[in-house]
Amino acid sequence: MAIANERRYGTLGAILLSPRNRAPFWFGRALPYVLSGPFICAFTLSSDCLLLGLRIPVGALPGPAAVLLAAAAGCSAFGLALGASKPYCR
Repeated sequence: MAIANERRYGTLGAILLSPRNRAPFWFGRALPYVLSGPFICAFTLSSDCLLLGLRIPVGALPGPAAVLLAAAAGCSAFGLALGASKPYCR
């Protein structure tokens, strides 16, 4: 939605035409979503542990944490690609 809103409000053209490096801009747009995904998942898992009695060993947490971070980064990259692509219908 961050890129789609840039297109909707007409600021995407100015961003693409600017001479500065665009990589920090795109990473800056995706970073809040990449960071919020694992926090939301951690909150959900901790509430499941408290409410439902789910037991997860501490030694097993690094594996799922890495997978969640990779999934959040992949979903954010996919969202950036969808937001920047030209819509086929109007």
